[in-house]
Amino acid sequence: MRKSDVLTGVAAPLLRANVDTDAIIPSREMRSVSKSGLAEGLFAGWRYDRIGGREPNPDFVLNQPAHAGTQILLSGENFGCGSSREHAVWALAEYGIRAVVAPSFSPIFYMNCVRNGVLPVRLPAESIAGIVRDAARRPRCH
Repeated sequence: MRKSDVLTGVAAPLLRANVDTDAIIPSREMRSVSKSGLAEGLFAGWRYDRIGGREPNPDFVLNQPAHAGTQILLSGENFGCGSSREHAVWALAEYGIRAVVAPSFSPIFYMNCVRNGVLPVRLPAESIAGIVRDAARRPRCH
């Protein structure tokens, strides 16, 4: 597991409540029991214009140029609910997500994050909204 004292990176707002593990990595995207090869399927139902296709949906936050290289995902309450699918955390990690910030997490998902090196950060929704507003006011550094 990678040690982090400070994480500075691109933060993407996925401000939805109850993001379940099937949305994070749909079962049709899990083609192996390995931790690799899952990033392409991350949020496949939202990232791509049609099920099973690979044409990027330009409206999805991770497909927008301002959020290229996202390492921090900002979300709503109850992130990671649904099944205990550890593949969801593996997909996030392989994509490059190092931290998920949400008001609350499914307990099983939270522990899967801890075990797999993705930092789950609990913050009040108002604080997350403030981070989103602040990030929108600042130009992205390259």
